[in-house]
Amino acid sequence: MKKLLITQLSLLLLLTTTIFAIHFDDDVFSIKGPTTLIKGEEATVTVDYVASQTRDLAVYLKTTTGKKKNYFYKRITVNAGDELENITFTVPNNAPTNATYKYGVYIAPVGGKYSTNLGKAYQQGVKVNDDIAVTDTIKTITDPATLTKGEEATVNFFINTDPNNGSVDTDNDGVYDYEDNCIDVQNANQIDADNDGLGNMCDADFNNDGNVNVADLKILKGAFGTNDLIVDMDSNGIVSFHDLILFKAQFGK
Repeated sequence: MKKLLITQLSLLLLLTTTIFAIHFDDDVFSIKGPTTLIKGEEATVTVDYVASQTRDLAVYLKTTTGKKKNYFYKRITVNAGDELENITFTVPNNAPTNATYKYGVYIAPVGGKYSTNLGKAYQQGVKVNDDIAVTDTIKTITDPATLTKGEEATVNFFINTDPNNGSVDTDNDGVYDYEDNCIDVQNANQIDADNDGLGNMCDADFNNDGNVNVADLKILKGAFGTNDLIVDMDSNGIVSFHDLILFKAQFGK
C-alpha cells in the first residue's frame, strides 16, 4: 500500500514537473462565441491561447461580406501561460443585419500590430439580428383518458413564455444547455468518443471510473503522440501537449 502511494505521488510530481517544464510557443487555438448576435445586447467570446510571456490579445468582430469593417475591437494585455480569456462586448446598433461576420483574434508582442502577430484564429458565420422574437408555445398538455357525460373534466397545459424559448447557452458554443454534453466548456462539435454522455473537451476520466487521477494520467502518457480518439480531448487528430493542458485543468475532479 505504501509502495503504491509513493508510486502515485511520484507520477503526480512527474505530471506537475512536465506541465511546468513545457516550453510554450505563443499561439491562439480558437475563438468561440454565439453565432447569432442581437443589437444592443451583450455577447461573450472565449479565446483559448498560450503565451510565453506578457503579450497582447486583439479581438474583433468584422464583416466578411460587402465592405469589410470592424464593428467591435478590443485589445488586452495577458500574462504568460495557457488560458481561456472571456471577453464581453455590446453588439453595436449600427451593425447591419444583411451582412455575415466573423470573430477574429491575434496574439502579438505588447503594443505590436497585426503584422507582428504570433498566432491567430477565427470563427466564421456569425449573424446579427435586430431582436429575438418571443414566441409563446404550449409545451405540454394532459387530460383525462376517459370522459363521463354531464361531469366536469380538467385539461392541464404548460405555456412556455421564456423570452429565450429555453435557449440558454452557458458556454457560448452555439449548443443550447439542454442538449450540450459540455455545458461549461465550449465544444461546438459535441464529440463524445467513448459515448458516455460527456464531450471529449470536458472528459479527462479516460477509464470512466468516476475520478480523474493518476490512472488516467497513465492512459494519457501511453496515448501521447497517437490519434487515440478518447484521449484526444481537443479532437484535433493527435494527443498532444494541449490535451495535457486540458487534462491538468480536470485533474483531481
